[in-house]
Amino acid sequence: MSDSINLSPREKNLLTEILYDERKERSKNHMDTSPIDNLIDKALGRITLHRTDDKVVSLFNGDGSSDISIGGVFESEHGRFRVQDIEEQKIKVNGHWYHKSEFEPAIVRQFKAHTRGMER
Repeated sequence: MSDSINLSPREKNLLTEILYDERKERSKNHMDTSPIDNLIDKALGRITLHRTDDKVVSLFNGDGSSDISIGGVFESEHGRFRVQDIEEQKIKVNGHWYHKSEFEPAIVRQFKAHTRGMER
């Protein structure tokens, strides 16, 4: 069974409007908005752009994977970590090298230390 749903532009706009309203409510109540942000990204088909010389690795989160770069922050069952360096499928965390699978499933909280662009 496929995970994708074909929506018309009007349906996509309505769904996005509902998700933004829910995000605003969660933000007002100081609740975590990252699940709603992920749904908005899926509905709009957003992608994260990065430089070709950036070191990037994908971390599996249980449903899909999210990219993370040096300086990025992620959470796993072991805690919250900042990536210090990346080398192919290995990441350096707390001064030690680990294979990325040791932290999966992981939720990427911040792609890079200093990202340029607009916040939602």
